Amino acid sequence: MKSLQQPGIWLQPGVPQQSFVWSCAGQFSNGIPYSAATLTATNFDPGAYPGPVQSSHPKLHGSKQRQTCALLPNTFGIEREIARDLSVEASFIDNRGVWLESDGLSVINQLPVSVIAQHGLDVTNPADQALLTSSISSPTVAARGFTAPYAGFPTNQTLAQALRPFPQFGNIGDQYERDGNTWYDALQVKVTKRIGKGLSGGLGYSWSKDLGTVSSTGTYTTSIPIQDPTLPPKSQKTFLAIDQPQMINFNFNYEVPRFGFAHSGWKAALFSGWTTDGISITRAVS
Repeated sequence: MKSLQQPGIWLQPGVPQQSFVWSCAGQFSNGIPYSAATLTATNFDPGAYPGPVQSSHPKLHGSKQRQTCALLPNTFGIEREIARDLSVEASFIDNRGVWLESDGLSVINQLPVSVIAQHGLDVTNPADQALLTSSISSPTVAARGFTAPYAGFPTNQTLAQALRPFPQFGNIGDQYERDGNTWYDALQVKVTKRIGKGLSGGLGYSWSKDLGTVSSTGTYTTSIPIQDPTLPPKSQKTFLAIDQPQMINFNFNYEVPRFGFAHSGWKAALFSGWTTDGISITRAVS
């Protein structure tokens, strides 16, 4: 089988009315489509970027991005029959999630309150709040002893921008980081009573807390930004949106008695073994 090839088009006999077309960058027969100015326009100066202050910047790739997330469930429980047809069960549940995806958990270029305080400023003071939002060229800022962090720092930028760890950038987020954690601790108590004649019921109570640095819904990709990047993220864990500190439920189950005419055959299969049950749940949310 022969094939005919041309730049940009490829045809194969034997496949009726079928062709594959792609676009080519150019043909040398038409010359080089670049001017001398275009070929020499590349700036090889390593100090070309960043500029004085630029909002665009590369993401920070964390050191734990190759970690595999792990969920560590632990349960310890006891059960005892305290009277005829009456049993009590108590369990302690301790679940841990580690190395969960946490993009955006740490804002590297954040200006925390602790750093602001090191410069003699109080974020609860209205005058200091106004000072932080004033430009670095403001006489009020200069009177407090603040100067530009480096030569060429834009004079229209604020004092808060000048005090950032990297004042030449805006916010710097992390990417592919796996530093998220979740904590779930609960005490669960359940009482079960077989009343008789096919009727049984139960009462359950749960006292728990659900903490984390990332949301535990979905695929754990929603981070809860920490307030102070100078402290470990674990020390700034908070209650998750799904936290339910207390929950109580009541349930019952009733086995319908066998009908008098359903003792054998298809009648027994159709009219026996039926049950009905129900559950009522009351929750307290945080």
